[in-house]
Amino acid sequence: MLLAFADITGACERIRNTPIPFSYRAYVKYFVLRDALVTPFGTDRNDFPLDELPDRIVCDTRVLLTGGTDATASQDDA
Repeated sequence: MLLAFADITGACERIRNTPIPFSYRAYVKYFVLRDALVTPFGTDRNDFPLDELPDRIVCDTRVLLTGGTDATASQDDA
């Protein structure tokens, strides 16, 4: 069992120490960064609610300015 563990550890070290070509690293970094910046601003169900965000900011600001009372009922006044 210890010999099998040593073999698996050696295989993992060989994988870890295998050099990755620069072009592949650049390609992966570009697409990971692009997806991280573009994905949350789409129209999918899990994206940021950009249409609702300004209304929520106004509501939260009113709550802060009125001393912590709930101002959601007066949100339509804006």
